[in-house]
Amino acid sequence: IRVEGVDVSLALVLAGLARHYREYSDDPVLALAEQAAREASLGIWSGKDPAVGLPIVYRGNQESKVLHAPGCQYYNCSNCTVVLTSLVEALKAGFRPHTQCVNTPR
Repeated sequence: IRVEGVDVSLALVLAGLARHYREYSDDPVLALAEQAAREASLGIWSGKDPAVGLPIVYRGNQESKVLHAPGCQYYNCSNCTVVLTSLVEALKAGFRPHTQCVNTPR
């Protein structure tokens, strides 16, 4: 889609507001745009919730090592007392994402 000569998909990917889905596109320009947004920690690559601009806080169960994201029905479980601000940090600490609420990075 173009608006006043601007490729909207490219603009969104460059701003870190969209991903380049390689399953549906082999466009090298979009691939480079996503790489640039990731390297600049823009938008969804910033580690912040894009809806409110705040860091995403994950909660984990120390015993089961299961990790929950905001919005998960188990996020406030009584055993989820470990607070983690990074999915990478959580994975390094031995936590595994709950299959229904956390998407692992690609």
